[in-house]
Amino acid sequence: MKISACYIVKNEEVNLEKSLNSIKNKVDELIVVDTGSTDNTVGIAKKFNAKIFCIPWKNDFSEARNVAIAQATGEWILFLDADEYFSDNPSVDLHEVILSLQPADVMLVSMDNIDADSRENLLTFYAPRIFRNVEGLCYEGRIHEELRYRGKQVEKIVYVPEEQLKIVHTGYSVSISHEKAERNLQLLLYELENTEKPDVLYPYLAEVYAALDNAEKAKYYAEQDIKNGRRRITFASKSWRILLDYAVKENDKRKRREIAASAVFNFPEIPEFHAELAESLAADYIYTDAIREAEKAEKLFHNYDDIEPMQFTTDMLIMLKKRLNDWKVLQKNSEKLYITACVIVRNEEKNIAAWLANTQQYADQQVVVDTGSKDKTVEIVKKSKAYIYDFNWQNDFSQAKNYALSKAKGNWVFFLDADETFANPQQLRGYLAGIEKYKKNIDAIMVPIINIDTDMNNQEISRFLNVRIFRNLPGIHYEGYVHERLVMAEGKPLQLYKEEHDLQIIHTGYSSHIIAGKVERNWKILQDDIEKNGEQPVHYRYLADCYYARGNMEQALKYAILALGSTVQAVDSASDMFDIALTCVEKMDCKVAECLALAKKAQALFPKKAAYFIKAGHYLFSVGKTDDAAKEFGKALVCLRENNNNTGDTYTSIAEQSLLYQDMALIYHQKREWEKAALCLQKAKQFSSLDDGIIRMILNSNKEKNIAEQVKALQSYMGNETINQHYIAQWLEEKGFLKHWQIFTGENKQEYVLAQNEDLIVLYKKIEQDMANNIVGLCRILIKLHQERDSLIKGVQIANLSQALPEAMYAVWECWQKYEPVNDFHWDGYKVWLRQMIVWGSAEQLQDFVELAAGLSDSCLWEMAEELFQGEKWLIAWNVYSRIPAASKYVKGKFWCHAGICQFSLGNNEIAGECFANATAYDDTDEECRSYITWNERRLKNDA
Repeated sequence: MKISACYIVKNEEVNLEKSLNSIKNKVDELIVVDTGSTDNTVGIAKKFNAKIFCIPWKNDFSEARNVAIAQATGEWILFLDADEYFSDNPSVDLHEVILSLQPADVMLVSMDNIDADSRENLLTFYAPRIFRNVEGLCYEGRIHEELRYRGKQVEKIVYVPEEQLKIVHTGYSVSISHEKAERNLQLLLYELENTEKPDVLYPYLAEVYAALDNAEKAKYYAEQDIKNGRRRITFASKSWRILLDYAVKENDKRKRREIAASAVFNFPEIPEFHAELAESLAADYIYTDAIREAEKAEKLFHNYDDIEPMQFTTDMLIMLKKRLNDWKVLQKNSEKLYITACVIVRNEEKNIAAWLANTQQYADQQVVVDTGSKDKTVEIVKKSKAYIYDFNWQNDFSQAKNYALSKAKGNWVFFLDADETFANPQQLRGYLAGIEKYKKNIDAIMVPIINIDTDMNNQEISRFLNVRIFRNLPGIHYEGYVHERLVMAEGKPLQLYKEEHDLQIIHTGYSSHIIAGKVERNWKILQDDIEKNGEQPVHYRYLADCYYARGNMEQALKYAILALGSTVQAVDSASDMFDIALTCVEKMDCKVAECLALAKKAQALFPKKAAYFIKAGHYLFSVGKTDDAAKEFGKALVCLRENNNNTGDTYTSIAEQSLLYQDMALIYHQKREWEKAALCLQKAKQFSSLDDGIIRMILNSNKEKNIAEQVKALQSYMGNETINQHYIAQWLEEKGFLKHWQIFTGENKQEYVLAQNEDLIVLYKKIEQDMANNIVGLCRILIKLHQERDSLIKGVQIANLSQALPEAMYAVWECWQKYEPVNDFHWDGYKVWLRQMIVWGSAEQLQDFVELAAGLSDSCLWEMAEELFQGEKWLIAWNVYSRIPAASKYVKGKFWCHAGICQFSLGNNEIAGECFANATAYDDTDEECRSYITWNERRLKNDA
């Protein structure tokens, strides 16, 4: 048996001789392919009687490696890099090693990555270094090349026991890794642009971006990689490890647990992944599962024998075992707790079942006090294991809550409202076990309460801290008619603990359809209390809340200012009054200078809250002070980075963070810094569903140019990032910009080409064989036929196309042909037709088709208007919005915002402004609306 050793080299005089010395008596032939050395590399190779071949370097490792393979005459090939060498073991016979491991096509050899400077072992893993010299087995990939057999994965792979053979690799020392990473990145990006298999490159892109400290891109490509599951490559776990490292550094517990669970699923044999999952479960106080995973990690460590590199050390195991003992103690303590969950209710049939199910997961006793329900609340409670008590409502929340407390038997009480549930109820007993062990002096716990709007796709409105968990101590009770507070007897202070991250409560009570009723209830209680006791400082913040919710901005502002100057301040939510005050001055159309002055006062009192720097920056940007705005945004970024708990008086809403990055994107766009603009835009999309106004803005601002130039403008703005490219491509296709889409992607879908050319017979023949699965194509043909129905008659086949339509769609087709109106019964079929008509129909067809729907209900008209809006049929969409009665439940913020965008796009800026004003009266946090308000005001200013 003959073995050929192969190398590709360039300026490797420092490394090559050591590598050649380690193999000179173990192989029969030496092949060295030089790609342009200017040092003594070739001279060293000649000393070892190597066959030397010189070729130009073409930035393609596979091409160079395959040149070397082509020159090899051995039955087996050993392929090493110049900075790799066999560790000292002179007795090893490579021929015997290969013979002992047959049958195989590729052999994986253990490699120690040694830092050439510190001599530290950075990583040990197996890599393919020995393989058969057979036709079809060669390298693929410009960089991080892989051995494949005729383009497919090699099936017969074995690994060489490390006691038989070990390779030492010195090429990734810390001092040179950055330089190599830069080089590799350029090759990877070139490959990414030209490959048909981009997913193959994802783990390597993640690795190189991590080496270059580009966390965002490293995480993006690692996440793309793990979506495909475990791959058949050496060190396949690298993307999971990268994401775990970032999750730990960023203290992102949710992400850490998610990635650790995925890693365990894909690599069940690796002990450190079980240890990571154990740590993340313990961080969520789920000690039973954490104990199980830690014990698995220990067992796997002692028996590990696998090809994927293990990075779990003895020191790590010792630390894990210590933590394992702590978790066992905490788990036992959690089982000894006795918890009572309390609630007062009235007509809560929509919420109480969820409350019961949620509290049952952590409470030993459930106490429900009913204050006069007329719906099915009591009936639902009686079907559960909860205790239910009646209480005569006396317009006093404290009295009702104190009655519930009198029934509580637990040593801990959880007092939530019926519309509040813990996001992770499984955390609670373990968490309290820790409080009992480490913080015995704590009386009550303030937890994050997240207000969400169920009418707006569960969008977060705000979050704050409040007491919901406390010890059942003698004398502890509630005071206050409304917005009651927990106190101790005789004025003794409560020992409070703020939990800013965990134990999050989801509160749905601020949803749009609920809040008005609650405001009026609270308003009545407040007025009764003020009538009895006079207006007091304790009332100011609640009056500000009520006036704001009722739309009285002047009074809301007055009481917000009074609350800010009062000696009575809310714990960890005092900044709420600035939030209300700033919103009021914006809605009252105060001058920018007034808004800015108020924002500056807010900054002075709450310097860690990013929202106030974002507000100030937005005001400055709106009047063209771009540089000053950028400074404020920079301060906001510092706040967000340093205060990642983002609750209470540091809370900055998702909408505000999205506004920050959208404004920054516009600033960078003005400065023609395209890549930074694209990155900011992408960041904005992470916080909220970014409206497509910016893409429309770019297309509109370039509408005088041809399509190719418009596409180029989009590409320049969004940058070359894969995720941005995908976003634009998807948007163009969905919105019917098919010629733009074809230029942008370089693709030509045959259906698009045929339909645009109106070659209907060819298109018909293409889809004829699978008509039932080509409803979209069928609709497009029928629409095109209808445009020229008097002259384009193509025989019975085409005339009968409509017969292939589903029943619901055929009924709509018939109505259209006969100009008969449709009703709600037709809606499902009509909606499918409408979407195709928006893209493929002529203006006349679309108008006729819309006229068929004059008698639809409000809900159908609303959906119809939204479809037309998304299709950018501005005038027709506006006409449909106009058909919806003013009293309809759909006439809210989103309605007015989208109606305003229609008028903005039609150039009717005064009408647009009126619509946007109506929209903000319903919801002033909608970033889509806020963006258009800014653009509309600029246009009005320019016109003036």
